[in-house]
Formats: sequence, structure tokens, C-alpha cells
Amino acid sequence: MFIKDKKGITAMVDAMIFIVVLGIAIIALLHFQGTNDTNGEASEVIEELFSIKLHSEDVVNDGDSKVLSLTDLIAASFIMDDDGVMSYISEVMDRLTERPGSYHISISYGDHTCTIGYGSGISVSTASKDAMALYGDTLHMTLELY
Repeated sequence: MFIKDKKGITAMVDAMIFIVVLGIAIIALLHFQGTNDTNGEASEVIEELFSIKLHSEDVVNDGDSKVLSLTDLIAASFIMDDDGVMSYISEVMDRLTERPGSYHISISYGDHTCTIGYGSGISVSTASKDAMALYGDTLHMTLELY
């Protein structure tokens, strides 16, 4: 069998290659768009941080193994001058954002303050939350995502 017009076949092959390349590009865009869970919603992240519950002995050297909220552990770390909880928060945020330090967290409890992360520039999302700590004072946290 002999093909008289090869232009039609070439056009069809070009169209098929274009469709395949376009499909790969769309799949790549959708895949990379969904890898970061913090795409702009600091309020969701701060809610998750406040809902964390841990064994106190995992992050604070207090010799106790109570299950406490992160809020209570932050307050305890301020009282005991221990930075284990702050290191834990930094590790969690680095893994969550997949870009170490691309956030700025400001925490205040009584007359104690602390900042975590070194994000700078124009923030993508900002959220604040207050919570009453077990030790009697209000803990205020502000999160900025960059």
C-alpha cells in the first residue's frame, strides 16, 4: 500500500504530540499546585497548631508525662525558660510549609514574648488567635505566611 498524501499523516502526528505534551503540562501544574498545604490560609494552620496535643515530656523537661495542649506547653516553656516547644513548632512549620523559615510566628504569654521563623516581605496570609492557658494567663499567637 502506497500513501499519496503524507501531509495529513504529519499533521495528525503533530496534533497527537501536542495533545500529549499539553496533558503532561496540565498534570504537572495540578501536581505542583497541590503540594503546599499552606497556600494562603494562615487561619487554618493556626487552628491546627492550637489543636495539637502532646506528652509534655516529649518537648519540655518537666519530668511529667501528661498529655497537654500546645498552648499549655508553650506557657510552661515560658515559665520554665525552656525552648523545646519553640523548636518543635519550628520543625512542624518547616515541614508543613516545605520552605524552612517562610513564616513568622509571634507568641506572647504574660510578659514573655517569642518569635519563630524569619519570613519577611509581603505576607500571603495572616491570622491571630488567643487561648487561655492552663497556667492562668492568655496566650496570643500571630502567624504570617510568606
